[in-house]
Amino acid sequence: MSYNPFHKKQKKNTSKKNFLSTKMMKFSSLLVLFFIFPIALAQLRVGFYSRSCPQAETIVRNLVRQRFGVDPTVTAALLRMHFHDCFVRGCDASLLIDSTNSEKTAGPNGSVREFDLINRIKAQLEAACPSTVSCADIITLATVTPHVSWRAELQHPRGRRWFGLKQC
Repeated sequence: MSYNPFHKKQKKNTSKKNFLSTKMMKFSSLLVLFFIFPIALAQLRVGFYSRSCPQAETIVRNLVRQRFGVDPTVTAALLRMHFHDCFVRGCDASLLIDSTNSEKTAGPNGSVREFDLINRIKAQLEAACPSTVSCADIITLATVTPHVSWRAELQHPRGRRWFGLKQC
């Protein structure tokens, strides 16, 4: 075997490259975990708005009860809205989007009503807690809020965020 002085240098560079690539892989894995960990913790939970918007449930409850006094069928209408929103692609409040080709104007959703109530709730929540309560949660809160005729509190998880957007 002949001695090649460049061969060892090449071997050293290769081991150095392997070391750097291993270090880079560890760093990138750590970076991915750093960004994914908070997302994994951002799950739905009861009392989601207790710190960020503590008056959210009270605002929704008052407006729904006020509407219930005028029209007792509002509870059924809100339940229907919630069903039509959640049935297709999950509870994402896509039913509230105003556009030419939206779920709101689709044939099966023609009987859904109380959009005006949801808009009033959203306006009051935006005034109290700007950009905090998601539209999907507004529909859910309005649907399961205990009404005048109900005595039980329903517990439901909140905190829906779709593509990082809190607005509808």
